Amino acid sequence: MARISTILRSLEEKGHIERRMDLHDRRTVLVNLTAEGQERITGELSRMRNELATVFTAMGELDTKEFIRLSKIFSKTVKACLSTE
Repeated sequence: MARISTILRSLEEKGHIERRMDLHDRRTVLVNLTAEGQERITGELSRMRNELATVFTAMGELDTKEFIRLSKIFSKTVKACLSTE
């Protein structure tokens, strides 16, 4: 719990979230994304999409399709292995 509090405090200090106590349950802390936080997320997602597009363009269509095919197999395998534990 302490680690989560540290992360939330950092995000709050940066203006990305707001925390407040739940009026009906004082043990609960409500966390809301601020407009600044939403802008940050939107910007980061856009940056990541652009970087992925650059990588996939450099890889070429065939290698990109193979990467996607293998990623699907990997994902299914991970889910299957973890669901048996």
